[in-house]
Amino acid sequence: CALCVPTSWVHSLTVTVPELPEEDIPSFLHVEAERGFPFDLEALVLAQSRFRLPDGAQGATLAAMPREQINRLLAVLEAAQLRPVGFAVNIAALQTVLPEGGDGVLALTAGETTLSVLVTAGGGVALLRTIEGAFEQQGSERVLQLDHVLRELRITLGQLPPALADSLKQLR
Repeated sequence: CALCVPTSWVHSLTVTVPELPEEDIPSFLHVEAERGFPFDLEALVLAQSRFRLPDGAQGATLAAMPREQINRLLAVLEAAQLRPVGFAVNIAALQTVLPEGGDGVLALTAGETTLSVLVTAGGGVALLRTIEGAFEQQGSERVLQLDHVLRELRITLGQLPPALADSLKQLR
C-alpha cells in the first residue's frame, strides 16, 4: 500500500543551495538540516526535493518526520498485514510537480482545522507548510477563518525569494 500523511505531521525547511559541485550538495543539505530542525537527525526520517528558479538559483525543501511516528505507522500496517511501498505528504501526492522552466503553482488543501500549503516550481517542491486554525467549528458547520488564512498566506508569500514569487502563476 501507499500511505499519505497529513502535512501537519511533517516539519519542513526550504534552503537556498549555493553553486557547489553536485557531489557536495548532499553534505550541504545535511548540515542545513542539522541547523534548521530542532531535533537530532537520527530521530528523523528525511526527504528532499530540489528545484531551480527562473533566475537560475537552486533551492531545496527538506521534509522531516519523527522516526518514532513512522515506526508506529509501520507497526499498524504490519498488524493489518499491509506492506508499504512508500509514504507521501497528502498535498504533495495530489499536486503534480511541473518540470523546470514551467510556471510555479500554489496549491491549497483543506483539512479538518488546517489548510495545507504547497508551492511547486522549477521541477520540485519549493515550500510546504500548514496553516493551523484555518477553520473553526461553529455549531455543526466548519467556518473558514478568512482573515487569518489571508494573513498567513501574505506572510508566507512575502518570505519567498522574488524569483520564486514571480513564477507563481497558478492556484489550485
